[in-house]
Amino acid sequence: MENKLDYLMTLTDTKNSVLSKAISFDPSYISRIRRGKRSIPLTPQFVRAVAGYFGRNIKDAKQLDALAEVLCPGETLPDSKEALEQMLIEWLSNKNEKSPDYVRDFLDGFSQASSLTGKEPDAHSASSLSGQDPFPAADPVLSGTYVGKASSEAWFYYGNDGKRNAVEAFLSRLCKTGKSFSLLLYSDEEMSWLYEDPAFAKKWAGLLFHLLNTGSRIRIPHNITRNSNEMLQAVSKWIPLYMTGAIEPYYYPRLRDGVYHRSLFIAEGDSALISNSVGQRTDSMLNILITDNQAVKALAQEYEEYLGLCQPLMQIYNSRNIRTFFSDQSRFERLPAELITAHSLPSYGTMPQGVMRELQAGCDDKRLSERHSRSYSVFREHMRAGRKVTEILHLPDPACVKAGMVKLPASDFYNVPYLTYTAELLARHLKNTIRLLKRESCYQVVLSTQVPSEIILNVKERSAAQLISAVPPTTAFGINETNMVSAFWEYLYRIAEEDMLPREEVIRRLTDYITELEN
Repeated sequence: MENKLDYLMTLTDTKNSVLSKAISFDPSYISRIRRGKRSIPLTPQFVRAVAGYFGRNIKDAKQLDALAEVLCPGETLPDSKEALEQMLIEWLSNKNEKSPDYVRDFLDGFSQASSLTGKEPDAHSASSLSGQDPFPAADPVLSGTYVGKASSEAWFYYGNDGKRNAVEAFLSRLCKTGKSFSLLLYSDEEMSWLYEDPAFAKKWAGLLFHLLNTGSRIRIPHNITRNSNEMLQAVSKWIPLYMTGAIEPYYYPRLRDGVYHRSLFIAEGDSALISNSVGQRTDSMLNILITDNQAVKALAQEYEEYLGLCQPLMQIYNSRNIRTFFSDQSRFERLPAELITAHSLPSYGTMPQGVMRELQAGCDDKRLSERHSRSYSVFREHMRAGRKVTEILHLPDPACVKAGMVKLPASDFYNVPYLTYTAELLARHLKNTIRLLKRESCYQVVLSTQVPSEIILNVKERSAAQLISAVPPTTAFGINETNMVSAFWEYLYRIAEEDMLPREEVIRRLTDYITELEN
């Protein structure tokens, strides 16, 4: 069923305001779900509250019969209100339906953003706002929301429409200065103000891209401690901005009560936007845009004290911090844990030294051969220690390889952005892969197309993960946060289980692939 909440409310003739009061959620939030503007939030606070309300209030025989046809066709509903409530919880939570693959969505977003690195989205830029004064001189109505003057250094905005106007005023004001800023962003409030209006979401992204492209930097702690799905959803919305390498993401590692919420958007030394809300209720909430220097300084101090309680969510690497990437990658490879890696070409650890010598011939950067030597050595250490290494390969079309269209992933980190992996080199590499499959019981290859070919995903069980774009310009994420690492591990582990074939069959398929390359 497409809209379960609307079905229950229509069945019982329940108004938005009535359900809002019963479950302590904003009526506009409920309205957006009913209109299909957002999906049902699969949080216990919402689902249990909704199931409890309808479990108690559906009493009419016709309503019960209609509900039974939906929940348990051909059967009767349980007599117990508690049992009916549990049935509603499972139905609303999609327990019997295929759940979204949040990791796959995250990886798809990463691979798509890789091709757009360095480009601003098709959105309003600062130049398009240059003729507009973001601070109104009067009290106009903007999208149905009143904006009132407080003083020469503070402006008041109300509700979700008001927050959009306030955010646009805040960011466009910064863009018009032509300066770069240290942007301190935080919000654990309900985010429909940003995503319910696609045009505004593009405008928001465009303004942030403009600021980042003119030298601004962002620090942001995410509110992502409830579960890995919520975390991936929250982080995935920032992937295009992460790809710029100008953002430092953090997370608060402890649980919070989820009652009192706050937003702090600060441009150090210039201005700040603040707001508060209770639960999911954001209707008519107050948003204050401040330019008083002392107030902005005090809010920045508040932000820094909170950030001191947070931990880095991930390290982001690009051409500006290559040395740090190589150092961290070396530590990652030596972590004493099982490895699952997914990419379109077999790894450096299985590459014959002769293949590396030929690749190195087209590269003056000695770090390429150093990387191979280290990976080659660590791979063998893992084998001797009995640690499993599983490679999930999404091999390229042989015709593309023979046409010289396959590039060595991340080769731009070695000053050779277009180093080509020829059919002859790939065939030799895969022959060594077959040799290792025959010799090393801890080494396994899985042939699968489930992981996007534009990315490399390396995961050490319960330790760390690396997500790397396979298309220049390369961006890499280094991830240590436990829930994200576990989510990526489970994703790759599930694919490996689903697509695993007997070694003999894998060897046969690799042999056939090599034959295509050599013909």
